[in-house]
Amino acid sequence: MAPAERNYDIFDKELLAVIRALKEWRHLLEGSAEPVQIITDHKNLEYFSQSKHLNRRQIRWMAFLADFNFQIVYRPGSQNKKADILSRRSDLTPVKGGGEPQALLSPELFINAITSDVDIENLICEILDEDSKVSKVLESLRKGEDLEFWTLDNGLLFFRGKIYIPNDLTLRKLVIESRHDNIAAGHPGHFRTLELISRMFYWPGMKKSIVSYINTCESCIRSKPSNRLPIGLLLPTEIPHRPWEEIAYDLIVGLPDSDGFDAILTVVDRFSKMAHFIPTHSTATAIDVANLFITHIWKIHGLPKKAISDRGPNFNAKVLKQIYKRLDIKPSFSTAYHPQTDGQTERLNQVVEIYLRHYTSHRQHDWAALLPMAEFAYNNGTQASTGKTPFFICYGFHPRFSISDLEPSNIPAADDHIQFLQKGYEEVQSAITISQERMKTYYDRKHREAKDYAIGDKAPSRSLSE
Repeated sequence: MAPAERNYDIFDKELLAVIRALKEWRHLLEGSAEPVQIITDHKNLEYFSQSKHLNRRQIRWMAFLADFNFQIVYRPGSQNKKADILSRRSDLTPVKGGGEPQALLSPELFINAITSDVDIENLICEILDEDSKVSKVLESLRKGEDLEFWTLDNGLLFFRGKIYIPNDLTLRKLVIESRHDNIAAGHPGHFRTLELISRMFYWPGMKKSIVSYINTCESCIRSKPSNRLPIGLLLPTEIPHRPWEEIAYDLIVGLPDSDGFDAILTVVDRFSKMAHFIPTHSTATAIDVANLFITHIWKIHGLPKKAISDRGPNFNAKVLKQIYKRLDIKPSFSTAYHPQTDGQTERLNQVVEIYLRHYTSHRQHDWAALLPMAEFAYNNGTQASTGKTPFFICYGFHPRFSISDLEPSNIPAADDHIQFLQKGYEEVQSAITISQERMKTYYDRKHREAKDYAIGDKAPSRSLSE
């Protein structure tokens, strides 16, 4: 024990032993489906989870214990002699090597390790009074005074209609974790995580806390690739006028078998950025792709005017071209050996692959079942180019993320809904234009303009493998 730990009272020393044991065997115990029995001769530990008055150290421990499914069982010291004997053996040393490999728990069991919104709200109520920065605000509200921007309801402090998170690093980390590590969030970046959290919560310096957390997120560091821009000046494409007027689609192939599928058809709307992820086969023909389009896209969004894809045989076949011609859809294919022409789906494919790396099991056989959650997480994330989520652009409201989400108070009346959406479309077009101009400015600073060549001119060659 550290010198400071030797000064703990008996209760905290006993609880520290529980914490140390759970940390030591965390890889075996965390997320267990069956409750883990913790046998102790200190009866007061049975009531720890029911205590209403905890110090800051105990609150941190409670947050750690929330990841485990356990039950504390009291056993008198006279009947608990085995533990005493083991703790007093001086000849007991750890065995080095030679042990049988131990099977880890299935990764699916770790999903419940994320702290729920209800647990977070309970922790807020318990430690709110310890935050000196809002003590005067709480005092005034409890006296019945009206304060601008501040309200108190059911033990929760609200600032501008959002739950205030007290000045506690552990609690704020739990909030970020619930909106970043959650399977319905999909480990988004700084911008999207901040937007998800700010829908419901508030504390000073939120952005700094979120950036610090994500920069040290092990799963993000391990799963997200580094992005390198291609060579050449950027030529922005024409902006559509409404959702699902122009689409882009591509296939992600080479995936392990999952429910009989080994590929994903990704389809994205170039206006709202809404996307659909459809499990399929890498051997899908042009007819198969057309059937998937009718089954999953056309019945929901209607026919697009333009469709962008790469030059794969699935999309470049004569059969599919005839389908385009009959349906009056203008096909557009990316430049040969330059898939960045269809940058929208290339980036979308990265997002899907990163999401699946975060949540698929170690056998990688369950990715098909994760696609609906991946699609929800993507469509519920704010896009940097539009400043809005694909859900909001298409439907005019945010989907409910959890049962604790606050009800919106600014939903437009039914008669004004069309005008509301039309105004939103104009704002999206303007935002995309500004985003394209800004992107082109930054992009062109580090690229040189391509030289024009006439037929018959000599030009330097480059190996495609470079």
